[in-house]
Amino acid sequence: MKKTTLFFAALVVVTVLSACARGGSATQPTPSWQESLKKGATAPYHSVIAQDPTYQKVLGLNILLYPAPIDDPKIGAFGKSDWKLDASDFVQAMTKAFAGKQMGDKAVYEPVVSALQNDPFVAEVRDTIYDGQPVQVGWIYGNTNGLDLLEYNDAAVTLIPANDIVVFFGQKSKLDTQTWSYNTSDTTAFYAPAKSVIALLSDTMHSSPVRVHKATGQLTAVITPAGVGIDRATPGQGMDQALVAKERWVFALPDAGAGYYVGLKGQKILIEPAD
Repeated sequence: MKKTTLFFAALVVVTVLSACARGGSATQPTPSWQESLKKGATAPYHSVIAQDPTYQKVLGLNILLYPAPIDDPKIGAFGKSDWKLDASDFVQAMTKAFAGKQMGDKAVYEPVVSALQNDPFVAEVRDTIYDGQPVQVGWIYGNTNGLDLLEYNDAAVTLIPANDIVVFFGQKSKLDTQTWSYNTSDTTAFYAPAKSVIALLSDTMHSSPVRVHKATGQLTAVITPAGVGIDRATPGQGMDQALVAKERWVFALPDAGAGYYVGLKGQKILIEPAD
């Protein structure tokens, strides 16, 4: 019964997406998703991201979770996607700087990557998203397969993936202040293609990005106001049980490892990869 329900659910989604794809002109070339979104294509079933074969495959494999494309209007509850910023050259520079590092199954976060600090794109993000305030750029990488932790920074965070990713967002207002825990069911999953620029609100909690392709894993730049996450901090009471560094709180499932505060409740949500 469950398999039959999944089959028909997947069939409905594929039918809707295929119908949207047929709505375009057969004689006009399809623009890149970046160019399309710059022109304002934001409807989730008509955007180029929604029609992208990789997204459709990820959606079909994870149909019960139903990760939305990052241009879905509901991203507004957590931040926005900035399609006017072209991260192509920056992603190329980040990939080059990362060459030679080992990609393991657990996410590794480095708050500052000196090789990227003076990249012109970082200055563009600083001026566009942070109103000229000093920023730092780091990265997070790994062949992570699902939601096992949520991080809160009390600051605006900008994510720029070098690979296609799925990322989970949550609102701090849903943090249980009686148990100082957060339920995985209160998160929302989004699919973001490589070179997206995702500017999160300061009250948004976010997961480590999850790989879409096992063959590559995921590498994502993390831009924050200067000083976030650098100086280690001593955990305290209440929410500060999850404090690991300046303006960095991490709520994790019991098997997440790394000694993080076990403040994430519910099931680990796995993402079936496209490969």
